[in-house]
Amino acid sequence: MTLTTLSAKGQVVIPREVREHLGFQPGQRFTVVEKGNAVVLVPLARFAEQRGRLKGADPAGYRDRSDVA
Repeated sequence: MTLTTLSAKGQVVIPREVREHLGFQPGQRFTVVEKGNAVVLVPLARFAEQRGRLKGADPAGYRDRSDVA
């Protein structure tokens, strides 16, 4: 277990060992999720990694009829 400290500016450093193990890069974005008394950082996938992820999805039924112009 590695310890870190919350700064006066509300910043927390993710220790190098953890960043390297999980492949986090400078500038990477995260979603912050509260779970009880814990905070979970969920890395957002980069735009390029999303390409093709929805291939073959059927969009039928996802829009309300009232959305049609």
